[in-house]
Order: sequence, then structure tokens, then C-alpha cells
Amino acid sequence: MALGTTNLELRRHKAFDLIKQNRLVDAKVELESLSVLLPADSVLWLELGRVQVSLGLVGSAIASLHKAVGLDSDSVDAHFLLGVALGRSGNLADAQKSLAHTLRMQSDHMEACIALGVVMQLSGNLSKALGCFEQALELEPNNVELNIRLGSVYTGIDTNKAEIFYRHALKHHPDNPQAICGLACLHTYRGYAAGAYRVLMPLLKSKPVNLKAAVAFAGICRSLQRCDEAIDLLESGLSGGVDLESNILAHFALGKLYDNRGEYTQAFGHFSEGNMLANRQYNPWEEVSWFKGIMVSMDAGFFSRTPRAKRFPKLKRPVFIVGMPRSGTTLVEQILASHPTIYGAGELVELGDIAVTLPDELGDPLGYPSCLDRLDKNTLNKVAQRYLKHISDIAPAGAAVVIDKMPDNFRYLGLVELLFPESRIIHCKRDPMDTCLSCYFQHFEGGHFYSYDLRSLGAFYGMYERLMHHWCNTLSLPVLDVQYERLVEHPEQVSRDMVDFCGLEWSPKCLQYFAEQRDVVTASHDQVRQPIYNSSVGRWEHYSEHLQSLRKALAQKII
Repeated sequence: MALGTTNLELRRHKAFDLIKQNRLVDAKVELESLSVLLPADSVLWLELGRVQVSLGLVGSAIASLHKAVGLDSDSVDAHFLLGVALGRSGNLADAQKSLAHTLRMQSDHMEACIALGVVMQLSGNLSKALGCFEQALELEPNNVELNIRLGSVYTGIDTNKAEIFYRHALKHHPDNPQAICGLACLHTYRGYAAGAYRVLMPLLKSKPVNLKAAVAFAGICRSLQRCDEAIDLLESGLSGGVDLESNILAHFALGKLYDNRGEYTQAFGHFSEGNMLANRQYNPWEEVSWFKGIMVSMDAGFFSRTPRAKRFPKLKRPVFIVGMPRSGTTLVEQILASHPTIYGAGELVELGDIAVTLPDELGDPLGYPSCLDRLDKNTLNKVAQRYLKHISDIAPAGAAVVIDKMPDNFRYLGLVELLFPESRIIHCKRDPMDTCLSCYFQHFEGGHFYSYDLRSLGAFYGMYERLMHHWCNTLSLPVLDVQYERLVEHPEQVSRDMVDFCGLEWSPKCLQYFAEQRDVVTASHDQVRQPIYNSSVGRWEHYSEHLQSLRKALAQKII
């Protein structure tokens, strides 16, 4: 062996020893030097990528791991780490591909299964996230991280199941901060601020402060009249340099607290920092083709020639509340769900799942909406019955109407037309500037990547508005527009109109919606437990100097 080759091999071993000693910065320097001298060594690129991921150098890691995959396409570790790095960069579509490929190569790769579940959760695909986490749980039922992940996903679907998973995690790790904060959030969504505080108290008194607990505390501090304390805890926790996700959540929490105090400059600074750190990648032009495809495929001619599902009179009747997030959908649902014969089911994922799975059922490789040309009456009946049976099973016996309050279902109203001829659609509308600003001020658990940039927000709002205009000109289903500002100004009249639209007799309980004891698992959980107030109307004017890019984007018609 030549002297130069021997020296390179010694350096290679040295680099790997540095990794074992957790001297990652030194290992990175050595591996970078070696990769220039040994550019065809796939293991070197793999280990360099692994170190870069650990050091948070995501962009460099992606480049290194692409080289590792190119040199050795059979490396499970390279595909897995590339998926992790892509996910951390915010490129969830490519992360999903890499992690799915990893699982095709090794179906019992537990870390890949968990990582793919996280990516699906961030993408807003909760049913696929659940599938990934539950698959991993079969391999390791007492895994604390998995139980917490499942608790997190189920929080938005079934708070009772979420509590089971959080408590199972705490059984094996009694002082786990994530499980404790998750349990506290469940109390918050159920309207029990005092219970949430009792759960959080030990973490809030820890030194240094636990930032996750401080964020959870910020969500209940108003009802406890302890917002100054929450601000101090969050500011203190941010100075400690904890993990990125906690920092992001802390900035959003501080933004809301300073907004409540009328300190708008500080509030906007924290919201901007939180959005920037979240680093969600979104290109509106990639979605333009989807919106255009829907409008071209599902025009008046399509609806005139396509059959409808039959009616199922023994099953519950759905009402769909749609619109942009933060447009009043939760308030509308809460008002209606206070009616004795209306059940508010929350944000159901089933309609979106139907759109995702329908192409496979119809054998169409081009996906949705191309597959809709293959629809027949039998398929429509089967799919409609499956959805209606689900909402009938979860609703109490006395409910005649079940509300599906998934705002994003505005995308699938053409499908609603075909599946549910007896349904009704309530479209929540709000001033575009207020709507978009409220989205920008909200860190969503998953999806809505357009909301992290003001220009993208304006572009997406334009696409949403254009599609709703299309539906109004093509659907035969009744659609009721509910303007948030009018609801705030004339709550009884608008509430009566909504109940009448649902085909039911008026109930005065609808005006006492804030006293209704039900889980509210959305960003508006605090507001809907108070009587209607108008402080959110014209809220954007406090931030006018920061919103030039939003105004410009809203003025442009992307479609």
C-alpha cells in the first residue's frame, strides 16, 4: 500500500474516532478535507452528512447526502438521513420521497417510520401521520416519543385518545416535558385553564425555565390574569438557546401577548422572527396548476353529465363550514353546535382523504381530479355511505346535523356536490387583510405553508377566492356566505340565518355558545369561550406599516 494511501486511511479512521468521541466540529473539518481527496468514497459523504445534520448545517448535509446516495443508491442510512435533512429544511415533499424510499428498502426502519410520520403531520396529512406512528408503535409499544407523537396527532382528532397516549408516555417517563405539556394543552382545549396550570406548575418553576411549558402557560395566562409572568418566562427561556421548534413557538406566543397589550411593534417583531425560523417552503406557482386543474375539470359540463350519490335518509346530514383559516369558522361552528340537534365534529380529515384515495379506487394513475371522469354511481354511493356512517357513528343519537369544520374543504366542494346531495355549505368570509394577518400570526400544527410569508399569503388568498367564485357559478348545492364582520355586529340575526339555513328551528342556546362545554381544538379555542367581541375587526390597521408586501400580493390576480 502506497504511503499516501496509508496516510489517507489513517485520517479516515481518525475522523470516525472523532465522531465516536462526539467531537463533531473536529470530525466535520477532517471529513470535509478527506472528501476532496476521496470524492468517490460514499461512506465519507454519508458520515459527513450525518455530522452536518447533528450540527444543524442542513443545507450542507443535503448536498453531502445527495452525493452519498449518488455513489451508493443501496445505502439505507443515506436515504434516511437525506429525508431527515430535507424535512428539517422545510422541503417536505422531497423528504417524504426519501423516507418512503427508505421504508421500501427496509420496512421495519423505525426511525424512518417516525420521521415520515412527522413529515406527514407537518404537511397536514394527519391520517397518513397516524398510519406511520401506529406502524412504528407495533414495533415498540412503550416508546415514549411515539406515544407523545400519537398524542399530538390525536389532539386534533380525538382528545380522549390523545390523553391515553400522553398518559402512557408519562407512565414510562413521569417527568417528560413534552407529555406534560401535551396533557396541559388538552385541559386548555377543554376549557380547564386551572387544570392545565396545575399540570404545568412543576416545569414552570424549573431552572432554567422549560420553554415548552412557558409556551403552554402563555395559552392560558389571560384567563388566569398572569400574562406579565408568561412574558417573563418566555423571554427568559428564549435567552437559553433551546431547540428550534420551542424557539419558534415562543416567538409566536410572545407576539400574541404583546399584541394583546397593544405593543404592536414588539408583537410584529416576534411574529416575523417566528415565521422566519419556521422556514416553511412554499411556491404559489406550484399550486396554481392544481387550482386551474380543478376549475377546468369540474366545470358546468362536468356536473351536468356526472351522476350523484343516492341519499341515505337513516344517516346524519352533513353541513360543511369552509373558508380561509382564521375567517371565523370556529366561531360559526361553536354557535351552531350549541343547538340541541347539531353536533360539531370539528376539523375532520375524511373528505381530504377521499380525494387522496379515490384515484387508487378508480384505477387512475393521474390522481385527483383526473380520476373523477371515471366515477360511477356505485363508487359514489360506496364513498358517500362510508363518510356518512363515520359522522353518524361519532355524533350523539339526538343530532340531526353534523358539522364538518375543516376550512380547507373549500378545495373539495365539487366532491361534496357529487357525494352529498342533501348537504349544506357555509362559507366564512372576513376582510382579506385581517384574515391574512391572522394567519401570519398563527403557527399551524401542520400544513398552511403559505401562511409563513406575507407575499405567499396574498397569492394563496387570491387562489382561494378564485376557486370559491368558480364553485358559486357551478354548484347546485345551497351555499350561505357568513361575513365575520356582520356576525360580530349582528350576532342574533346572523345566527338565526345560519340555523334556518341548516333546516332547523331556532334555539336561544345558540346565543350562549360561549357557555357550551365541548372540546375546541383550534387556534380560536380561547376566543369562542367568550361572548362575541369586535376587537379583531380592522386589526390589520395596527400593523399597516409592515404590510406593504401583503397589500401588493392581494392586488395581484395569480389566476
